[in-house]
Amino acid sequence: MEPTATTPLGRPLSADHQAAIKAFYKPDLGDVFGIGLFLPVALGVMAGIGFGMATELRDTEYMVPVGVGVGMVALVLAQLLLRRNSRRKMARAEFIYQYGQAETITFAGLTTEMYRQNRRPQTVINLFRGGQPLKIKTFDDRIIAAFMPPQQVVYTHPRHPDVLVPGSLFVPGWATASRSRVVEV
Repeated sequence: MEPTATTPLGRPLSADHQAAIKAFYKPDLGDVFGIGLFLPVALGVMAGIGFGMATELRDTEYMVPVGVGVGMVALVLAQLLLRRNSRRKMARAEFIYQYGQAETITFAGLTTEMYRQNRRPQTVINLFRGGQPLKIKTFDDRIIAAFMPPQQVVYTHPRHPDVLVPGSLFVPGWATASRSRVVEV
């Protein structure tokens, strides 16, 4: 249901609902922050040293500052891309909540599969949506927690058929109790 001049807006998006969506879709930078800070700077220093060796600037007083600069630019670009992606997903989730349809899903259990890239076990959430089986593969325990209720409402929209906004987000205290990442099927 798209808003037009003749149709009213969909569900109201309260400040609490908006905070819950933001908390759910905001990226968790906990363990990644140290690596995300160290790796670009280290690679930048290596690039600066390589640049210095390949050119006439063989003095280390130029190589390290150039490398740190390259690393910091890479870090800032990575953060901007992550923030842009996160905001896009939050806007999509808000749209789906406001204008989408409410569907009921049933939790059917958890299984694990081996992830092809690194042979690490990956959790698979098994659900039933409209009588059809549905699988969500994730490594994030918070996404698992969002879909663990035996039966809950999810919000969907035909424009984004692979995105589910779990109704468990809007239980009081969810925004402060847990934060999860994007859920796409």
